[in-house]
Amino acid sequence: MINRIKHLTASFQTLRLVGYLIVSLLCGITITFIAGSFGDETIEQNVMLDTETDIKNAIKAFKDVALQETPEQVMRYTKQYLTTVMNDEVIWIQPSRGDKVPPEDIAVFLYEFTANNETIDIYINKSFLKAELSKLRMPLLIEGGLATLFVFTLLVVLLEQKRQVQLRHQLETAALNRVLEEQHALVLIGRMTTTLAHELRTPIATLSNLIYAMPSRIGDSQFAARFGVLSKEALGRTQQLIDNLLSYGREIMPKEEWISLSDFVEPLAKQFGVQLDCQSAQIYVDRFYVGLLFENLLNNSVQARAWKITIKSHLKPEYGEIYYVDNGIGFPENIQLEELSKPFVTFRSQGAGLGLHLVQKIVTAHGGKLIFHREQYGAGVKIMLPVSKIKIL
Repeated sequence: MINRIKHLTASFQTLRLVGYLIVSLLCGITITFIAGSFGDETIEQNVMLDTETDIKNAIKAFKDVALQETPEQVMRYTKQYLTTVMNDEVIWIQPSRGDKVPPEDIAVFLYEFTANNETIDIYINKSFLKAELSKLRMPLLIEGGLATLFVFTLLVVLLEQKRQVQLRHQLETAALNRVLEEQHALVLIGRMTTTLAHELRTPIATLSNLIYAMPSRIGDSQFAARFGVLSKEALGRTQQLIDNLLSYGREIMPKEEWISLSDFVEPLAKQFGVQLDCQSAQIYVDRFYVGLLFENLLNNSVQARAWKITIKSHLKPEYGEIYYVDNGIGFPENIQLEELSKPFVTFRSQGAGLGLHLVQKIVTAHGGKLIFHREQYGAGVKIMLPVSKIKIL
């Protein structure tokens, strides 16, 4: 029943559109008819304009075909065309050779054509004008009106059918997209589970081995020192993974403040044991998330065997730029740089593939853009922020 009502509603709307169209066309035809009774002069002007256009188009076509035509050839062709093809429509005269102007009841002046230093006057036959006027009056109006009515009615029906097809296609596409999104989510969940299991296994195994060996070496001072270092590394790695995972799963709402870039990054660089050459700049960012951003960049650099980090800042008319470069092994040649910021994509044997994705997410949340570069020695990351969020000191 509901489907039947929907079908009746759609049919009614289509009929209503057709009805409006018919009324509009009838009004248009009526107005055209009334205007046509007073428009013989306009029709005559249109016929003369069409005739002039036909002649000019014929001359142009000759020039296009001939390519290297001379003015003499153009004039000869024009005379021949007017004499043979347009003989019933026009009369041409050449005043320079004494040709007489045709009487006004025979022909009306159309236009003057000049080529090869010759000029001919072209007149349109009154008999041709009258014949065209009779053709373009009532029969043309009726036929044109009926044809227009038929075409537009057909168009309305076709457009309605097209709209229905498009609507059905949109619904099917939306349903397919939902299925694809669900499948993509399942793939990501599976990839995330595998990655996390792999990443957590190493620190857990390290801690397990240390705890297992502890009872027999409880008095060994070297073992105790080594235990502290390895435990700190394993727990730090686990904490980094958890922080990245939590940030990946939630929306970033930055609480921005002005901070010194060099003063902010320097303690992190010392924590990771790398040299830092950082240009002084002020950036308007969220302290926590930008800390997470540089921790991930530094972690990637250290894993790529980098020992020196250079950070430069530039101001351009459209944006401010922070350029982070390390001297590690760089990005592999066999991986596209655009793929690096996708979640769970990594080119190392160790790594969850969340770090650079999180960096991208943090930069985007600050209204910026992230671009990766291959350097001659190392890897480059360009962070582009709105120009209002960076000051060069």
